[in-house]
Amino acid sequence: MMLHSIVRGEGTPIVLLHGYLSDSRYWRTLAAQLAADHQVITIDLLGFGRSPKPRSSQYSLADHVTALTRTLDGLTTQPIIIVGHSMGALIAAQFAVSHPDRVKRVVLVNMPIFKSRAQARELLMGTSRLYRTMLYSPLARLAWPIAKLLLRGWLAPGPRGAFSVRHTYPSRTRSLAHTIEKTDPLALLAHLDRPATLIQGTYDRTVYRENLEHAKLPDSLDLRWVDTGHHTAIDQPDIVLDAINDVS
Repeated sequence: MMLHSIVRGEGTPIVLLHGYLSDSRYWRTLAAQLAADHQVITIDLLGFGRSPKPRSSQYSLADHVTALTRTLDGLTTQPIIIVGHSMGALIAAQFAVSHPDRVKRVVLVNMPIFKSRAQARELLMGTSRLYRTMLYSPLARLAWPIAKLLLRGWLAPGPRGAFSVRHTYPSRTRSLAHTIEKTDPLALLAHLDRPATLIQGTYDRTVYRENLEHAKLPDSLDLRWVDTGHHTAIDQPDIVLDAINDVS
């Protein structure tokens, strides 16, 4: 199953993976800058954007990585620099762990760092009433179609480019439950043996810092705290650009 992708530029391949409830347009500013000196591959993750949205998929981390691997098989044979934001960072890290020979370097941006599924569910549900309704309430089945109709122009690709309406009930709910909530990010980081940069925002969830402070991280991981929230690539794209250029 091939994911929707756009390839531009020439040079070292840089693969950009968006986060939850987004699509590849998230990277439009950064991709344009990178394409001047690199081959840039932006991908819509399984179930999002213009990629296939199979109802039978569990949208687990393994499902996302399998779809990504098949797509990259047809796009490049060179070692890549893989960059992921939020949920895309989980997928990027797992791809690097599963296929270290295909990865030159990893850049992880605003990775969700929950120590357990219970902690993830508790904190996500506590974000706000609207957030809780749209993600967990039975009313979400009705709320999302209405939101897509009413906000399609506004969410194209959304406030500051962070969000998209291009997803389905299965891809949205199962990616949340089976990838974001179920993945152990600290174990993923511990198993990385490729050079990696982890960029975390000081104004993102405080639990991320608390969990990282007590984690045993590999020596190959460069952890950078920056004065941003959860959307560093939009708010301060130069921070991500510098991290990529540092290693490319």
